[in-house]
Amino acid sequence: MQGFTELLKSVENLNEFYLERCRMNINKETDISADLQIGPTSMGMVRLFFSTPGFELPMDFTPEEAEEIAEEIKSAISKAREINRK
Repeated sequence: MQGFTELLKSVENLNEFYLERCRMNINKETDISADLQIGPTSMGMVRLFFSTPGFELPMDFTPEEAEEIAEEIKSAISKAREINRK
């Protein structure tokens, strides 16, 4: 029974390590990189297509949603420039 308890504790420690290592947020630096392609689809949507080796993530948005995203990006650019001026 003690062997099982030790194994369970090791798994819990590994899980905590994994969650801490992989927890991302807007301010955490990472060495993960991805390619990004942006373009219209044949269905009239705007697609953001993220890809890394072994993983692809297409995200489709209506033109209106894409405009909102573009506005958020422009706002983030403006705020980043303000931070860089300080």
